[in-house]
Amino acid sequence: ATKYTAGDEASAATYVRNFLDQAAKTSFTDPQIEMMEKAGWLLEGDRSIFIDYNTGMLKSAAEIEKILEDTAESMQAVDFNNLVDTFFGDRGKKTAQALAQKGGATDLAVLKAGAGKQLGIDEQVAMQMETAAAQAGIFQEAVSTLKATIGKPFLEPFAKTLQNVVNPALKTATDFFKTHPEVAKYMAMIVAGGSAFLILAGSIMMAIGLVGSFKLIWAKAGAQIIAHFVPILSTLGVVTAVIVVIAGLAFVVYKNWNTLKPKFASILNHIAQIFGTMKGIFRSPYLLLQNVEEIAKRLSRVVIENKNFTDILAQYDKEDTLFYCDPPYYKAEKMYHMGNYVFDKEQHILLRDSLRNIKGHFVLSYNDDEFVRNLYEGFDIQEVERSSNLSFSNGKRGIYKELIITNF
Repeated sequence: ATKYTAGDEASAATYVRNFLDQAAKTSFTDPQIEMMEKAGWLLEGDRSIFIDYNTGMLKSAAEIEKILEDTAESMQAVDFNNLVDTFFGDRGKKTAQALAQKGGATDLAVLKAGAGKQLGIDEQVAMQMETAAAQAGIFQEAVSTLKATIGKPFLEPFAKTLQNVVNPALKTATDFFKTHPEVAKYMAMIVAGGSAFLILAGSIMMAIGLVGSFKLIWAKAGAQIIAHFVPILSTLGVVTAVIVVIAGLAFVVYKNWNTLKPKFASILNHIAQIFGTMKGIFRSPYLLLQNVEEIAKRLSRVVIENKNFTDILAQYDKEDTLFYCDPPYYKAEKMYHMGNYVFDKEQHILLRDSLRNIKGHFVLSYNDDEFVRNLYEGFDIQEVERSSNLSFSNGKRGIYKELIITNF
């Protein structure tokens, strides 16, 4: 049903997941409570109408659909849209809007009536492709949510481990290989052999997958005999090609070992720098496991929004609210991938004007630029420095200057 509103399978899967997450919540923000009371969605004891408290689970799809249909009929369209936007969020509301429509392509009864029809080969193949795209969308959304909710506080312990333990160990290994080139040669041969094995295994798995697709298509076309020969021919062809490529690479390395030997030693020198630049990416799984209960408790009332900053400021502004703002840095906006949205000079000025008029407090981080200093003249501005993950000189990180701006 959501697909008719979202337009594609991948987006629909993401919208449904957000819809179910919000419907299963047992704690709510003040704006959500206010909207739920008006709609009759808040039962006695601040309990949600979407949950069956006898089982502790969500109500059935039919029951949730009936609640949304009845609510949509009893309210103006604009009020209903504001309700589902506040309760289910910008993405989850797509599913709510689809279920609230009676009859038509999005009605559950209509969808169930057509679910038992036999699918042809074209529909089966298309469904498999759509399912794969949906899973990819769910995975990408999960990664984005994890990055947004976990964040920087859990990166520091593992970063210190990389700096204090891994980098010195790599330097020791590098010095050893420089003085023992024969060991480096044998290590290179082992790595090449391991890589060849992984390539071969991956190629075989790819061949098996291709064979499965061919068998699905040809089974409906009356080509069962051909389908039995395809796995053998495909696998032998791929394996032969991989062996030829590996043999050629091994011969080139053997003939040019004296030239390539210094490069193998220099690779280890660069690994230390690579680990340094990636310390902001890795996190310690042990720390997460040890603190999972505290993390869950801390995030139980966290609300993640995907809206323009002007809407966020207007929605949550109170005298006791503290906003932290991290806009695209001035003259570096092109480094931020935001689709067709452009955070230009006018947006920087609009952000300043919006923050100037809030009731609460804000903390704002920016790059140190004369335009930014002039723009926020009159506010409290502090200069700070941090190491840059993108700049290296003689094995050391560069220094990047930033500004911390507040209204208190």
